[in-house]
Amino acid sequence: MTKKEFLKKLKRGLAPMGGYERQQALDYYDEMIDDRIESGKTEEEAVDELGSPESVVEKTLREAGIDADKSGSFFKDDKGNVKTGWVVVLIVGAPLWFGLACGLFGLALGLFCGALGLIAGIVGACVGMVAGGAASVGFGIYTLFFDFGSGLMCIGGGLTVFALGVLCSVGVWLLLKRGFGYIRSLTRKKESKR
Repeated sequence: MTKKEFLKKLKRGLAPMGGYERQQALDYYDEMIDDRIESGKTEEEAVDELGSPESVVEKTLREAGIDADKSGSFFKDDKGNVKTGWVVVLIVGAPLWFGLACGLFGLALGLFCGALGLIAGIVGACVGMVAGGAASVGFGIYTLFFDFGSGLMCIGGGLTVFALGVLCSVGVWLLLKRGFGYIRSLTRKKESKR
């Protein structure tokens, strides 16, 4: 078993402990494994020497004064049965919590779709500026043969719009690249904490 798997099982098993105490226990066993690895043992050997995660959980909970079999939880009693009051509250309150859950889901979906729409609109505007500027330059070149002044104005305006479109496109690209990089880094941090 790897160190990561061991600590994951340990964290799950130590759920009855408070957050601070549980983290102290996890840090203790993490350091204990690291010390054994530094002394020349493989990761698997270091983990195996500690025993099974279940026995370590039982020992740690016992030392903390928590009975592993009767640890209970918010929704369960000491015997592990679901508390009747919570079942009634969940059933009676279903219209309220279900409505709130649907509303929150709708809000999140709306914000997500709005953000995608905004991004699509900005990208569309940049593409339109580049295409419109290029078309205006082409039309200006054609117009040069009939009306020199108007042709020059079309070419100048087209080049200006084209340049602004390219500048905006580069800015949007860099902004999107940085935004997606930030989101990717957040998801990697969450994965590394697991």
